[in-house]
Amino acid sequence: MSEFDLYREAKDHYELLIPDRLEGLILLNLYKKYRKEDFTEEKINDSIDKVYQDLGRSSQRNEYERNNAILLKF
Repeated sequence: MSEFDLYREAKDHYELLIPDRLEGLILLNLYKKYRKEDFTEEKINDSIDKVYQDLGRSSQRNEYERNNAILLKF
């Protein structure tokens, strides 16, 4: 049996393994708050809003579209 080669496996799927900063912070916030619970859409949306506020980013005009785009990535 050959040894697992993380570099070789991650090379073609790196973006799926390491999210950008905003998405990573959203995931960390979800894990911190809801570690043993299921992540509902409402909980994810709350975390998205919290991270945007913490980073000092003004909310987009259409938060629904912003949140849906992030949910689709997850």
